Formats: sequence, structure tokens, C-alpha cells
Amino acid sequence: MDDKKKVLLIEDSVGFVEIINRLLKPEFEVQNLVETSKGIETCKSFQPDIILLDIMLSGNDYGLDFLQTLKRNEDLAHIPVILISSMSSNDIIEDGLRLGANDYLVKPFQLKNLVFKIKNLLFISEKNRERAVIEREIPFEISNSRASRIIEQLNKISDRSLNEAKEINIVEISEELNISHSTLNRILKSKLGVTAANYILKRKLEKARVLILSERGLPMKEIATSLGFNSLSYFSKCYKDQFGHTPSKTK
Repeated sequence: MDDKKKVLLIEDSVGFVEIINRLLKPEFEVQNLVETSKGIETCKSFQPDIILLDIMLSGNDYGLDFLQTLKRNEDLAHIPVILISSMSSNDIIEDGLRLGANDYLVKPFQLKNLVFKIKNLLFISEKNRERAVIEREIPFEISNSRASRIIEQLNKISDRSLNEAKEINIVEISEELNISHSTLNRILKSKLGVTAANYILKRKLEKARVLILSERGLPMKEIATSLGFNSLSYFSKCYKDQFGHTPSKTK
């Protein structure tokens, strides 16, 4: 039985794809995409253990947009991502890490470093999965008081991130709360009826409403960007779903 770990490579350089495939295929099962349009669909069907993602793809295809979409998907957010790019700007690196990337490599790089990074992240990911399985199999009980304390801490962490205009990473929040992502989800579903991702989204939208109603007169796009929305149209859709009207109709 083939138990090779699966790597999804999203890269549009034919030469680079050939190099990475020759490097990884002896140890990993590799699937290639040249654009992100089918990225989510491929993740659901191929179920990669790790993703290698180029930031600048052909045309207007931007890897960080796909990364943000991936990390907002409750079923796929756990997949570790290594960003690969010829750009070494600190701003680009920070954006990628803020959006949930696990590591970053700047072209050209030592190929053995890529293999080391993949294996390290797969090891960490496997340990996290084992922890989640144990929590699912062992009867889970948590007192109302502890659940309330966790939710209170979650609010403080998310509010701090929003005030500092930092992207809220569910995995990092779980680590700061000293519980797994699955446990946090179970607490929020049990007490509030929502997932962690949906809860954070609601907090973002509540913050957006406060900013819109304030006298600062911030442009809508600036508000959306400060809260981690790369698309103004997506921000407007989420806002309308939450409050029943578009941001511009807020009074």
C-alpha cells in the first residue's frame, strides 16, 4: 500500500515544476497546478498533506488570495502551506505569515532546505492530528466556567488582533489558549452554536460596524483591508449576511 505523503504544488514555471517534481517524487506523491482557480477543488479531491504555493502566478492570479481562501475554509485550514517566491520583501513575507502560511522560501534556494521544511511541517501536522483524534475519542467534558473563561480569552485575543490590524489566525489562537483547534470548535459549537472561523468572522464584522458608525470617516476599502478582507465585494457580502444590509446602508 502506498503511504506516501501528498504534496500539492501550485506553480506556473514549467522548469521549476520539473525540478521540484524530480526532487520530491521519490518520497512524496505530487500533484501540480499552474493556477489557483481549481485549488480548493483539488484540495478536496486530492487531500494534500502540505501545499507549496508560489505567490506571483500568471496574469492576476495571486497566491496570497488563495491562501486566505484556504485558511477560511474550515475543512482545509489545517493544511500547512510553504510559500515560494522570488520576492524577498519583508512586507510580502509578513503578509503571507499573517494570512496563515507556515513557512517561506525565497528563490533561488537550496533544494534540500525545501525537503527539510516539508518533513518538519508534516511531523508537526501529524502530531496535531494525533492530538485531535485523542480528544475526539476520549469523552469530552468541560465546565461552563472554563468554557466561559476560554471564550473571554478568545474575545481578548481577537480584539487585540483587530485593534492592531493583524490577521486573526485560528491555529495561533488555539495555541495561545493552550487547546487544540478541534477543542475550540467544540466549545464554541456547544456554547454559541458556531465554529471558530465563523465566530472570528462575526467579531470582524462587528468591529467593521463600529468603524463605519464612528466619526473617523474611513473609506470602506480601508476598513475592509484593516480587518483582513482582500476583496471589498466579499466584505460587503459577509456584512450583508450578518446585518441584513450592505456597509453603505449602515446608520
